Amino acid sequence: MGKDDLIVFNVEPDEPAHETEPELPWVAELRTTVSELLKLQPTITVHRSKLFSLFDDLRALMKDFKPNPTEGTDLSAMCRNFIDAMNKARQVVYYCSATHWSQPAISWSSGTMRDSIKRIREDVAEVLAAFNITPPTPFVLPDDQYAAENKVDLLQLKGSLMEYHNHLENQPQTPQIQQVMSLITDRLRSIGPIEGLQDGPPLVCVPPFLPSKLNLVMTHDQFEIGQVIGSGTFGSVHIGQLTGTFKKVAIKVLNTKVLGGRQLETFKREVWTMATLNHPNILRLIGVTLTPPFCIITELLKCSLFDRLKLLSATKRSLIALKVSQAMENLHAARIIHRDLKSANILLDDEDMPRVCDFGLVGFKTGATRTGFVGTAQWMAPEILRSSPFYDEKVDVYSFGVMLWEMLTLKEPYAGMSQDQMVMAIIEDGLRPSVVGCGPPRVVELIQRCWAEVPSDRPTFAQVSQALAQPEFHFIGTDEEEFSKMAPKDRLSQSLVNAYDANNVTQMLEYLREVTRESTDHDSELMPVIMTLFPSLTADIQAGFIRHLPAIVDFEQFLARRGYTFIVSLLSSDNPSVVSATVECLRGIDLHAKAFRQVALISKLSHSTNVDAIALCADLCEYEDIAEHVIRNCLPFNLPDTVSLYLLYVYHSLLLHKNFRAKVSLMKEPLEICAKTIKAHPFVSCMVLEKFIFSELHSDIVVDLDLINLVALQSNANPRSLKVLKNIFTIVKSESLGPYAKLIGEVVRRHRRYFDDDHLIRKLSQISGCEIKSGPSDALIKF
Repeated sequence: MGKDDLIVFNVEPDEPAHETEPELPWVAELRTTVSELLKLQPTITVHRSKLFSLFDDLRALMKDFKPNPTEGTDLSAMCRNFIDAMNKARQVVYYCSATHWSQPAISWSSGTMRDSIKRIREDVAEVLAAFNITPPTPFVLPDDQYAAENKVDLLQLKGSLMEYHNHLENQPQTPQIQQVMSLITDRLRSIGPIEGLQDGPPLVCVPPFLPSKLNLVMTHDQFEIGQVIGSGTFGSVHIGQLTGTFKKVAIKVLNTKVLGGRQLETFKREVWTMATLNHPNILRLIGVTLTPPFCIITELLKCSLFDRLKLLSATKRSLIALKVSQAMENLHAARIIHRDLKSANILLDDEDMPRVCDFGLVGFKTGATRTGFVGTAQWMAPEILRSSPFYDEKVDVYSFGVMLWEMLTLKEPYAGMSQDQMVMAIIEDGLRPSVVGCGPPRVVELIQRCWAEVPSDRPTFAQVSQALAQPEFHFIGTDEEEFSKMAPKDRLSQSLVNAYDANNVTQMLEYLREVTRESTDHDSELMPVIMTLFPSLTADIQAGFIRHLPAIVDFEQFLARRGYTFIVSLLSSDNPSVVSATVECLRGIDLHAKAFRQVALISKLSHSTNVDAIALCADLCEYEDIAEHVIRNCLPFNLPDTVSLYLLYVYHSLLLHKNFRAKVSLMKEPLEICAKTIKAHPFVSCMVLEKFIFSELHSDIVVDLDLINLVALQSNANPRSLKVLKNIFTIVKSESLGPYAKLIGEVVRRHRRYFDDDHLIRKLSQISGCEIKSGPSDALIKF
């Protein structure tokens, strides 16, 4: 039957069906129509997320397809409608295939395919309602799912169009090619920016994107490129040497002189991931160039697990499995998804110890939708093969399960099958490599849990690591004595938990003293365990541990990621030594750092009763963005008198910003604090009052607080007080100045040059009892 043919049904009333009776001809025809459509799935190149989702729902529908139309249903019309929907789906697939996708992608609007598939789903849902069939999953999807699937597809489509455009740039520039390139450019502009893909023109020089303190950006004269040891579509890998040393390195050289689109995103993801992770079993980044030829310089390892798998002893394979799992545990703790974990991406050093590598496809766990089909098919989880927009780090656990099967059987997964056959068998039938009679039952059980169909049924890498440390999960032939010598020590996180469960405080303290930067890098659960157990420690031990924290973690990264809530909670501690220790750690971070630009942290500092915390807040308020937040959200402070002096420093920092000075001057709290503290701390109080913008609105509060008398007492020793008095005399009503007439006269006569405003002198001269002599000042006070 042709793809556009329709079937005309002559339907006679049927007897009620029995399980033993053959399927009705019209039902079988509908089933065949769907089956023929599903066979086209391997040809789909673009819009995979939407189409694969539709195909999954059709496949699930056919597993229990038993129409039961009510009397009076126009069965022939419903069947025609169903076949028509399947024909429309075939046409959509045709325009999404490898040979026909480009023209529709360039010419059609972004919503054309989405709307077509949406209408197909609605047509099928209408027929199913007439057939009295409740599908396993609803055919009409919620709008947010359509949007999520379409976002994934547009990301992939835009990447494909950018690559097509780059390909055409390298062709002879005929008028036809230039016209196509222009159309692609217009199409890319109409799609607009999409999270996960770098927009804009390709770059000859990549702007710096790594933290400068890592010191990883290199120039080409700092290394020498040697012989090629590998190549691919991205470029080539060479043995190299750092200039002026004998140190051999691996250098990945990209085969492009400009970076844009997918290439730029892949480059940045790979470099960023290696730069920010520090684990003995993750490939170490040495440097990167940001000008062509673009190079990534890493430690040199010459072979992969895939290459050496059949040559490794059982002991080495058991060790490698554990160490890779621990590396992935560290990766996931940093909220990073690898998405291409396989034996070829595990490099081995001279001792056959592993390094996880190839981070070009990593994703960051943010709660956003994913980018669909990525990775290598044999190791890919079903949800990625379906181009689902919804998946998480459990896709890596699935891949690890396949890799563990490789290490158990020493075979290549799905050998002898084409990729299309394999993908469809995994999606349709839940195919997995055979584990019958393969090895130790616990290992087989772990593999099956790792590649479970439902992601939530798969273990975490922390659970996998815990299992792989046990002898029953080792490969047959493992030398347990050798394994125990070469395996990492029992993880401190587990030891701490055991000591806590046994109520062994002494042992807990010993373990805490053992914590180092290496142990936190190696054991991703260590800091979460410490943070969980922290409240059970005494205040002195808490403070001591906090002071030690910068030595055992990269404190800035710790604060910016998983430690943020923990650090903020410490600032609320009832124990001053814990808060002070926390502030001491925070002061080790550059005040420009993004870590300080988080709302909860600034709010805690500004409302703390700890003088160290308030002092840090004062320093931070010298930055305009933080000052603005404090002014909008934290004033007035309403804190006890014990921190009044440090609140003055905060107010002084706020008043340094001319844009905010008027708003801060509307507050009465700074005047009240100055009145309380000026006798003990005249210099700081006068610094604040000098920046304060007095107006007639302040006249009454100045009098109520007796500020004239308090400030005048400082006039002989503090020149700033004279400037403050001048501002106060200017705004306070004349009748309110009367009680201070004698004092005002004495101050003005002694320091006349500070009151050189004729209008002010006339005002003061009119106050009864205020004697102001003309002439030069009797006292000369210099700043």
